[in-house]
Amino acid sequence: MKKLVIICLLLFLVPIQIYAQGLGYQITDETIYQNDGLIAKNIKAIVTNDSNIESVQNISILTNDGRLQTTTWSYLDPSGNLINQDVLTIAKDFELKHPGYEVIAAINGDYFTTNQSINSNVIFGSRIMNPVNHDKYFSIELNPAGRFIQAHKQVNLETYYAFFYDKDSNALRYVTPILPINQRISDVNQTAVYYNYSSINNTTTKHYSFDFFSKNVSGSHLSFSLINGEYRNDTIQTTTQKASISSSNEVVNELLDLGVNVKVQKSIKGFSEGNAMVGVDSMIIEDAIVRSFDVMGGQSVSNNTARHPRTGIGFNENNEPMFFTVDGRQTGFSQGVNLREFAQIMKENGVIKGFNLDGGGSTQAVIKRNGALEIFNSPSEKSGTTYRRVANALLFIKPIEQNVINHSYNNEMLTLVLPSLNYDVYVNNIKQDLTSHIKNITIDQTMTTAVSVVNQLSNQVAFQTVFYQSMEKQPVLPTFEIEGVVTDPKFTINVSFVDPDQLIDRMYIINEMTEERQVALVKYMGLRSATFNELVEGVNTFTIYYELKNGTKDTLSYTYDKKVDIEVPSENQENSDSAWFIIIPAVGLIAITFGIVTVKGRKK
Repeated sequence: MKKLVIICLLLFLVPIQIYAQGLGYQITDETIYQNDGLIAKNIKAIVTNDSNIESVQNISILTNDGRLQTTTWSYLDPSGNLINQDVLTIAKDFELKHPGYEVIAAINGDYFTTNQSINSNVIFGSRIMNPVNHDKYFSIELNPAGRFIQAHKQVNLETYYAFFYDKDSNALRYVTPILPINQRISDVNQTAVYYNYSSINNTTTKHYSFDFFSKNVSGSHLSFSLINGEYRNDTIQTTTQKASISSSNEVVNELLDLGVNVKVQKSIKGFSEGNAMVGVDSMIIEDAIVRSFDVMGGQSVSNNTARHPRTGIGFNENNEPMFFTVDGRQTGFSQGVNLREFAQIMKENGVIKGFNLDGGGSTQAVIKRNGALEIFNSPSEKSGTTYRRVANALLFIKPIEQNVINHSYNNEMLTLVLPSLNYDVYVNNIKQDLTSHIKNITIDQTMTTAVSVVNQLSNQVAFQTVFYQSMEKQPVLPTFEIEGVVTDPKFTINVSFVDPDQLIDRMYIINEMTEERQVALVKYMGLRSATFNELVEGVNTFTIYYELKNGTKDTLSYTYDKKVDIEVPSENQENSDSAWFIIIPAVGLIAITFGIVTVKGRKK
């Protein structure tokens, strides 16, 4: 009896959600439209919730047969700024800006605020439009095939990079780390990017000025896609309407001279170049199991349990993407669903893992029919032919380049399998020789490597990727030769050096005998010199102190023996002195003799 009372008390004190096995899904009508790899289903169904209450729903399901790619996109105005637009306009904007692709279908994506998504937003081309997730939500990473890669609760930004793309094919040619934004070049192999630059050191500089294709400024993080580079030799422009690039890297300058498009942003830890990212509200189905309302998380339990229009993305057992919308707030046509009902719809259609996106008046599905993009579902918020404006959309896109480049990576070796020899392969802007359909590329982990494959016939990118530096390159330490030169009364020490990695940062020399200290100044590349005011007699010991840019400190030693200068007469000098020894006494003798003769003469 006591045990029964305790159990009853526990049930009273601890809230437990118990669901009846009432979730149901019964199709009453189905229309299927297929075109260009798209399979679009419009389904009328009776959906039953956990309380066995039925509702009428209008459901749209968009899948593809493997020929389409998946990405995200946001509408960008002429200055490159994200502007909220409806899904139809976003899809058309993508096609306008990417003539090598065609949008076949689309749905709305993340929650949004004024001209910005609530969560991280990485659009086509891996352009970062927002690197931050809201505390309640997270984002998911998709590869170009639309496969789910991983969830990101927090987006970890690392190093700033510049990505250089061929302006015709948009093939990635080169990737290099850059200095912090607005930091000027001070050494070789450096690349600098300037935006809204203001400095008293803004002197005449050789640089390229660019227009913005896309631009995002989120706190301290800047992300740009740059086009229309123009060579200039003047001061850096101090404006938010342009960005400038200068470089002491030979490869970068070669590409800038040829004309390229450039992406500037920080790398995302664990994120692969070419992938996309979209923010989600919550995971509603995992391992084909519909999650409970409280476990789902997301906006709120009340939002989870209420019936609203819904948009979502799911992945089947092959990790293939599926787009879902359920219309709502339309009595007699479609009421909308709670998130367990939505998850059940996904499950009934083969979804193993599913996520809820922004819904309500944002819910929109678009397909291309007879060559024109059109709304496929029935949005609850519309005014004539205009719909709610959102920050981003998920797209199914069809590239002109349809051939697939099979590839694998193992033990630092990238293997590409080409459909034919009508392809160009570039590794860090160097065109590779092709003798067969299989190309093996060794990836040096001590450097960042960009690989791209371009179809010669269509001039379209068939494959590209980036391998970021994963190991520190062991530096080549400098070697030295020391020489002392007497420049009476001073003494100069010349330190000749070979420094292939340009590690030497500073150097000074001390005469340990006099404690005189002099900085070893750079005379030219490969020579530093220091001049001392005095030497002591005998051995002079010099200590050469140097510091490398990696923090290493070391010393060199040099000695110079200053001997006492004792003058040794030469043979000619000895003969000359001897002659004077003979001449002087002789002259004296003659003078004395002459004097004697004179005296004697006077006495007479």
